[in-house]
Amino acid sequence: MRLSALVPSLGARKMLDKEIRPRNFALILFGREPTRLFPGAFTKVSFYPGKDRSEPTSERKELFGSVVEQARNALDLLRTHSSTAFDKESAEPNAVKYPERALQEAVVNAIAHRDYEIDEPTSITIFADRVEIRSPGGLPRTVDRNKFLAGTASPSWRNQSLAYFLNKLQLAQAEGQGIPTILRTMKQLGSPDPMFELEESAVTCVLPAHPRHEMMRHVVEIARLLVQQDVEQAEAKLVPLLELNPASPQLLELLAQIAFTKQRPEWISTFISRHGLRPNDLPSGTVFQLAEALQQSLKPGDAELAKQWLQAVAQRSLQADEVRRVTVALRKIGRDEEAVQVISRFIGAAESPLAIPSALYDVRARAKIDLAKKCMDTGRGKNVAPPLRARAWDQCRCYLNEAESDIIKALESETHPREREYYEKDLEFVLMMQQQAKRPSERPHQQHRPRRIPPRRREDGMR
Repeated sequence: MRLSALVPSLGARKMLDKEIRPRNFALILFGREPTRLFPGAFTKVSFYPGKDRSEPTSERKELFGSVVEQARNALDLLRTHSSTAFDKESAEPNAVKYPERALQEAVVNAIAHRDYEIDEPTSITIFADRVEIRSPGGLPRTVDRNKFLAGTASPSWRNQSLAYFLNKLQLAQAEGQGIPTILRTMKQLGSPDPMFELEESAVTCVLPAHPRHEMMRHVVEIARLLVQQDVEQAEAKLVPLLELNPASPQLLELLAQIAFTKQRPEWISTFISRHGLRPNDLPSGTVFQLAEALQQSLKPGDAELAKQWLQAVAQRSLQADEVRRVTVALRKIGRDEEAVQVISRFIGAAESPLAIPSALYDVRARAKIDLAKKCMDTGRGKNVAPPLRARAWDQCRCYLNEAESDIIKALESETHPREREYYEKDLEFVLMMQQQAKRPSERPHQQHRPRRIPPRRREDGMR
């Protein structure tokens, strides 16, 4: 029974014996082994890790069966290579390597419109930066070359019945929509335009990877060179990329690593000045790395630039690990008071005490200990006015009491033995400083009394 008047006939009678035989497209579409009659009716998929076929390692798969099976299996393989690149700082944080719709149209078009009288298989070659899909057989003579490249050519089918069924199976677009769909979906993703190589014997569609993936490939390669201590080669690859993308966070972090390794931190300030970079335009992690490299520079003004960048990022809403990183960096340049303020803002905004790492309490305590030391030096100064010396000692005792409280909180929330050992040593140091900071009138009457160290909190929160 015919399902529709529009469905092409799957069989035809021979003129001599009138026997009904399946038509060629039916054998290709539904046959289990179409290669028995059409040797080129299979799909070859090749994988190369680099940008050309010179790579020593490659992988090749041959897909047999009906063209429907070949198309679906080929798309499954391509999906494994169409990963997503993530960038939290981008307005569009997630970018797939290739739009799935473009891959599907390119593969199905190659299979549907190829010349099955040619023994060459449909070929899909996956490189690190592109996918090439080659369909044996040139453009039909009725198709205008320029209109084809622009996606405005009128429909013209080499295998009309095959294309009809692929459309009904929702593998292909309606008549004449395949090339426009590829062009549109690549543009919508922000990928480079696809390319079409038109030869007399084949049509090849080239889909370039999204630029973010190409950038990540370079980043991974440069990072690998740095791990292998091939710093010169890493620098040679990085410099031209930075000239094209001077505000790329990943590339700037690699620059910081190379400058630190080669002991040339002044490169950072020179690059920042030349390209007019600002800390507010970069992720916190990138600012940290650049500022840390600048701290090693002896170039006039670099230490002040590092301080300015750290202060800029300290005003942001930061995650716990970022807070610890920026406060440690601030303490290295003697900005203990600002470090205390950054941690205090984070603790004050935390939704729960469980969201506050014990290390932040300890970092704040150490910053207050250093502030107490400065006050103690002022209080002991012979050339300091007595009222100022008295205020310095009062402030010193206040900082030490607050530091003691922070370390106790760190001990209450920490379970790891080694971390607790560090905190206990800090607590002992604070107690010693508190004895030194006591008023003279208090010292003869009070003996040193060790504080009770809080017990380790059990996993269930009970003591």
